[in-house]
Amino acid sequence: MLLHKFQKFAYLLGALCVPLALAADAPVAAPTEAKKAPTKEELFAPSFLDRLSLTYGHMIQKSLNNPVVKLNPTMVIQGIQEGQSGKPSPMSEKEYEEALTLIQQYAYEDMSAKNLQEAESYLQKNATATGIVCLENGKVQYKVIQEGKGEVVTDEMMPTINYNATYSNGQKLGSSEQTGGPIEVRLDETIPGFRMGVMGMKVGEKRQIFIHPDLGYGKSGQLPNGLLIFEIEVTKLTPKPAKPANDAASDDDNDDENDNDDDDDKGGDDLANFVDTDDLMADDNSDDEVEEIEEIDIEESETSKK
Repeated sequence: MLLHKFQKFAYLLGALCVPLALAADAPVAAPTEAKKAPTKEELFAPSFLDRLSLTYGHMIQKSLNNPVVKLNPTMVIQGIQEGQSGKPSPMSEKEYEEALTLIQQYAYEDMSAKNLQEAESYLQKNATATGIVCLENGKVQYKVIQEGKGEVVTDEMMPTINYNATYSNGQKLGSSEQTGGPIEVRLDETIPGFRMGVMGMKVGEKRQIFIHPDLGYGKSGQLPNGLLIFEIEVTKLTPKPAKPANDAASDDDNDDENDNDDDDDKGGDDLANFVDTDDLMADDNSDDEVEEIEEIDIEESETSKK
């Protein structure tokens, strides 16, 4: 039960970090030989449990190293000691969770507003740079890095591309190198800003595309209202196959629903099909994990009553 309580604590704090995560990909360690699993006797030996307990303390410390919620480690230790002695908590579990949820909400709103201001400032300054072409009132900008000589990208074509996607702060979203090489893209299934920036490219051309959050992911993803930067190279064009009638009708229905969505979430559901959506939807996954842990706690509570 104690482990589940700490897991819930860690997930709630972790959920705060998801939209604010700014770290680059961690370096991959060199492969090593698999270690032999400890025996049952070794696992339950007092010395091993001491090491496990000490490591558990380190895990708690990592959860306290949060850019939004600056919890006091001394008070956390005091809370553990008071809990062991049976002293009641100063807040109920419900009050604790509601407070963290509100903190997450306010931090998310503040970060979204800050990122939006930075995105607009970036584009305003970038518009005056040499070689920058502005589209859609400056909300989409591109710069040709390498001229192409082949066919031109149109609505009727599916480009095969090499790409690298980041936010303006350098945070990585994905690349064709990570996926194993060039990929084929249906432009009508990508975010609006990407579609605008790629349209008109020639085979062999390389562009750097800058996308305002209104035409990107909006408040969705790892960095709410983050400015997107794509580096694109078109390697091949293929005629786009016609969609079946049922799919076309479904798309029309989705467009009608999206028209009724709040403008703040514009582009949030229209993710580019070549970007790692698992990372972008990490917020939702964290909530699901918390719900699962809550169900486990409820089941344990019912069992203890019996």
